Amino acid sequence: MVETVAIFINNGDVEKIERVEQPLETAIKLYVLRALNMWDANNSDFVVLKDQYTVSLKLPLEMSLLNRLSKYGLRRVGGYAECDVPLYEISYEISWREDGFTTNKLIVITPYINDEVLKCIVEEAKKIAKGEVS
Repeated sequence: MVETVAIFINNGDVEKIERVEQPLETAIKLYVLRALNMWDANNSDFVVLKDQYTVSLKLPLEMSLLNRLSKYGLRRVGGYAECDVPLYEISYEISWREDGFTTNKLIVITPYINDEVLKCIVEEAKKIAKGEVS
C-alpha cells in the first residue's frame, strides 16, 4: 500500500503529522472532507491547491527509494537525484492582510518518501502557512 502524509499547521506551527496507508488521491479527498467539517464559512475561504515540491537527494540512493521517486519525474542533476513530488494544500482558515494573506490552518498532503524529505516538506508547509512561498 502507498503511504501518504498529512501535515497539520496551526498558526505557522506543526500541530501534528499523520501517516496513513492510503493512495494519495483517496487521502486528499478524506482530508478535504475533514477540513470542510472544521471550516467556518462565515469567516474564511476554503481553498485546495495542487502544487509540487522539488526533492533533491545526493546519489547514490537505495533501490527502494529510487522506486518511490521514479513515479515523480526522477532525473539526475550532477551528483543528485531530483523529482517533483505532488503537494496538496488544504487551507480552511485564512486571514487576509494588505500585502497578502496568512493561512492560519492548513493541511498539507503529500506522498511519504522518507524522513529526510518529510522534514523538508514540513518546513515548506510552515512557509506556505506564513505566505512566504509564492
